[in-house]
Amino acid sequence: MGKCKVAFVGLGYRGTIHLKNTMLSERAEIVALCDLDQALLLQSVDLCQENGYVVDFYTDFHKMCEQLAGQMDAVIISASWQQSLKIAKTFIAKQIYVGLEVTVVGSVAECVQMYEFTKQHGDHLFVLENVCYRQDVMAINNMVKAGVFGEIVHAQCGYKHDLRPVLFGSEKLKFGNGATGEAAWRTPYYLDQNADLYPHHGLGPICTMLGIGYQNYFTSITSFATKGIGIATYLKDLGGEHHPYLDLSFSLGDVITSVLQTSNGQTVVVHHDILSPRPYSLGFTLQGNKGIWEEHAQSVICLQEHHQEHRWQEAEQVYEPYIDSLWRVNEEAAKKSARHQMDYIMLIDFLDTVLKKSKPRYGVLDWAIWSMITPLSARSIERGNQKIPFPKIVEYEHRVTAAIF
Repeated sequence: MGKCKVAFVGLGYRGTIHLKNTMLSERAEIVALCDLDQALLLQSVDLCQENGYVVDFYTDFHKMCEQLAGQMDAVIISASWQQSLKIAKTFIAKQIYVGLEVTVVGSVAECVQMYEFTKQHGDHLFVLENVCYRQDVMAINNMVKAGVFGEIVHAQCGYKHDLRPVLFGSEKLKFGNGATGEAAWRTPYYLDQNADLYPHHGLGPICTMLGIGYQNYFTSITSFATKGIGIATYLKDLGGEHHPYLDLSFSLGDVITSVLQTSNGQTVVVHHDILSPRPYSLGFTLQGNKGIWEEHAQSVICLQEHHQEHRWQEAEQVYEPYIDSLWRVNEEAAKKSARHQMDYIMLIDFLDTVLKKSKPRYGVLDWAIWSMITPLSARSIERGNQKIPFPKIVEYEHRVTAAIF
């Protein structure tokens, strides 16, 4: 098996992590880089040269695609939410595998259009949702498949993390034009929308465990929003009572809660909680008739065989026999990787998918289902917490879970 020839579009925080991890893998050859920001681009070119790569580099992704389409197998896209889908379609149309960082959409129609476009051009979209590759998440999924938790009836998840320093910075308190990092493009979404703007981290793993898009699907969603005071509090604390942003009306509630129902009679609660002082947590709960997994400040499991003792066990002690082969084979290499080890494990799966020309583990149908939460939660909240039917994309494919996972 040869090496996978990979290009990169977007070389900010996430893009640089993927670039560094690719350099660690013997499966890949880096062929090209692209970013609108020349400083970021040249910084990444220097990094490649320091590691023995001579790469082409561009500020125009169209030009890169046109000139190198026959010389690349895959592209990893870590661009802004506004640009990601347009960039992805350009490469998908050329039958190039696309590794797409999490992106947010504004409508159900966008999800359906992306699904149909990808299917028409070879089904080469690979969703880079790294939490799906966390060691405990993959092990818990293996336990679900083995029936350890019995029949699953309920799950919870979310994105709980104080992102205000990311959205405004902790010094300049600036967003939009002239700001740096995600504050330049991400924060305006919080000004205009009252919805779950980042469901993927928590929902991706839970959908995997429940077989959503396989033999199971969401039937409805009902969403709620608290009042929004977290942004104003942050701006006052750091910028004073007269900071100009205090005149703006940010639409997003501090906590968005969505309740979803499935065709298999389960409920899923999803939280979006990023405007309050709190540590990072995805708040996982997976409850079956033979056991439960919870991950908050600590990851714990209680199985039926220990129920009489009414005690939790440390999750790692229980799931260790179920650690996925992707981790067992690649864990030592992952220890050298940039940031989280799960990013490296995910990259290896992406590269192997491209080299084998196989179906992505997490593809466009998964992306579309997860992404629909944003516009549907907005619709439910806008209509007074109305229960909204969850649309099917054409028809869910009759995929066999065991063949993919």
